Amino acid sequence: MADGVDAASLERLVREGGDAGNGSRVGGGGGGSAGDIPDWVGQRTPPTARYYLDELEESVFQLRASHVRKHKEPCMICMETFAVGDEALRLPCNHLYHSMCLMPWLYEHSTCALCRYQLPTLDVDFEAYRRAHPQPDPHNPRDITGTSLMYM
Repeated sequence: MADGVDAASLERLVREGGDAGNGSRVGGGGGGSAGDIPDWVGQRTPPTARYYLDELEESVFQLRASHVRKHKEPCMICMETFAVGDEALRLPCNHLYHSMCLMPWLYEHSTCALCRYQLPTLDVDFEAYRRAHPQPDPHNPRDITGTSLMYM
């Protein structure tokens, strides 16, 4: 193919919504006029904002027996059950994860791995899209509708 991009690389870029190397995202943002909002539905979200990751790292806590009794479900990233003494993090959506599982996930995604609750990013186009298409509040059952937009 032209410009040194082979078919397999192009397919991967489209599948993952990656950067085409010219500043525009393939299969997602960019490419239009300055006022266009990219269509992010079905695309991977940008990474979580670094400032948010730094704040989150400061809130790591060790699980006590009461946490383990209360949270019967496993970490939804590694699928291992929680044990007393495990280091954990809780997202604003109230989902609990092992900190060693969650942080790598958030370096690549800006959503909860379970409910897709959207966390802050530094991607200007994506944040404009979020403002134009607000997500429901997971803490308000009246705000959750079957037609809500869920980011990947």
